[in-house]
Amino acid sequence: MVRTAKSIKSQLIISIVVTTIIFLGTMLLTGFNLMKNYSLTNAQELAATVLNDTDNNINQFFSEIENLARSLASYKVVYRIDENHLKDLFLANVMARKEYMRAIYLGTKEGRMFECGYGEGFLDNTAVLPEDYDPRIRPWYKEAVAAGDYTIARPYIYASIKALGITAVIPVYHPDGEFVGILGIDILLDSLTNLIEELKIQKQGKAILINEK
Repeated sequence: MVRTAKSIKSQLIISIVVTTIIFLGTMLLTGFNLMKNYSLTNAQELAATVLNDTDNNINQFFSEIENLARSLASYKVVYRIDENHLKDLFLANVMARKEYMRAIYLGTKEGRMFECGYGEGFLDNTAVLPEDYDPRIRPWYKEAVAAGDYTIARPYIYASIKALGITAVIPVYHPDGEFVGILGIDILLDSLTNLIEELKIQKQGKAILINEK
């Protein structure tokens, strides 16, 4: 009888211990899942905020470039190809944004090129181009003609410097409707990379700018 009581007592203790372990394990697993879900939700919300802020900064940058291109294309000295004032207009805008903007230019439908900029590839802020240079066969010119409106040309190697860059381009028309040429704004990819890296992203995040390819 004593042995039976001890056996029952032992079984009861074992049962209580097992139940306690199962209970604690369940609580631990539930707590872990709750913390996991909370952490994931927190991370997703932070990622969405960072993505939204970064996207807004990049969109603002390219929006300002587009506004500048459209504004310059409407200037009288541009659509009239006023050589005496084109350089001053283009250079003033480049120098105000030289940390990322390399050049502004106008390639005409006759094949003439008026380019002003800052840095390597320029002499007295005028581009040093090959003698046979024809803007009409360059990628930026063709893409602007094909688009028929403002666009960003795909990355390509510049003619005045062996460097990869993009060009914001827009067709220029005289108020009477006559096609004048294509206005371009050059941005070196290295300069754009530096600009992207300066974006302040939380939690050691990093912004990377890519195109559809």
